[in-house]
Amino acid sequence: MGVAIRKAIEHYDLLHKEQKATAILWTKNRPVGEQWHKLENGEQLPLFDQLESEADVFLTPNEFKKWRRFDLLRSLRACYVDIDRPLTRDAVDEAIKDSNLPPPSAIVSSGRGWHLYWLIESVTAKALPVWQEVQDRLIKAYQADPAARDCARVL
Repeated sequence: MGVAIRKAIEHYDLLHKEQKATAILWTKNRPVGEQWHKLENGEQLPLFDQLESEADVFLTPNEFKKWRRFDLLRSLRACYVDIDRPLTRDAVDEAIKDSNLPPPSAIVSSGRGWHLYWLIESVTAKALPVWQEVQDRLIKAYQADPAARDCARVL
């Protein structure tokens, strides 16, 4: 179920195909001042080559006007959950079956759990109330991290 993502560039390509605005990437293990990266369409490939061997790389599923703030939201591209408990992939697949919801488009091992993504057609910030309702239902269904419910999240 779902595409298995193994590389940062695959994660980016899945979420930001036909990118319309800025995606934000954060790298935990870089020096302060070098952790945050604004990704504009076509400018990210050299950065992803550098990140190939790094752990703890986080990306906004949604897009913004230059920075990840609610008031700068430009494009909702996915719904997601962050499952922060040690489950096997088989247990995740079982939870997906038990949810009686559409299966996720992609499943990413976060190192401490799992991120599940449901890709959506890119919509504007006007859809945020409906998107938020879907987020809340997914979080409840998967007993996922309730802190990972905002549109400006990096995963």
